[in-house]
Amino acid sequence: MDEYFIPMSEKLRRKYYPNGYFSAGQKTLRNSAIFVYVVFGIIAVLATLFVVMCIRAMWESGEGAISGLPIILLGLALLIFSIGMIVVFVKRCRMSMQQWIEKFAEKNGLTISDIHEFDKQVTLPNTLILHMAGKQKALFLNVGIGLLTNDYVTFGDDVMKRKDIVAAYLFDHIEIVETDCVSKICHIIHTVLISKHGVIDTEVKQEAGEHLIELLKQSNANMRTREEVLEEKEFQNLLRIEQKKLDVLEGVFE
Repeated sequence: MDEYFIPMSEKLRRKYYPNGYFSAGQKTLRNSAIFVYVVFGIIAVLATLFVVMCIRAMWESGEGAISGLPIILLGLALLIFSIGMIVVFVKRCRMSMQQWIEKFAEKNGLTISDIHEFDKQVTLPNTLILHMAGKQKALFLNVGIGLLTNDYVTFGDDVMKRKDIVAAYLFDHIEIVETDCVSKICHIIHTVLISKHGVIDTEVKQEAGEHLIELLKQSNANMRTREEVLEEKEFQNLLRIEQKKLDVLEGVFE
């Protein structure tokens, strides 16, 4: 299980979380923002030039404005989208750590003190870094990456208290992938964690998902689960039952 559950050594703590979870998140966001500013800045400039050139060409050729309107609107849409992306990242980068903590607390139905405690626990040596779908997908696709602390589990922006998890299941998600004009059916195992505040759904290797559920049961022995991997249709029916029990999971799965 060492491939999927990696102890938080001092070396890993210094590398990834020297000042805690949210400090590391802010640093990653700032690094990503530089890429976004450059790429979408270039796209915005090119889109502006494209629109100006189209308008100029129409003016010089004497064509009606309506005939060239669709292509101009396409250029304007690309320009607006690029500027919008830049604005979004500027706003995110300006958020303080406390604002991020408040945002996480509100999103996950937890208190601010819960999120502070989660941030503190992340750097402890008994925390596990999770690569639930394997190292390759974690590194190249950012899939199945999470953290398991004494009292919390997180994947992406979703954080749950371990004791709040009332059910956990594995199900087989089927995807049809087109490769070289041939349709290929792929079976992808997912682990779904259900609490009174919502759902966490992540891709996993079956053995990793089973082990995660066993670890989570240490915090809540009454957590509902199944020994087998469920078919997707069976899981959807089971989820509806959980919805009726908790009445908080509307629209999580479509």
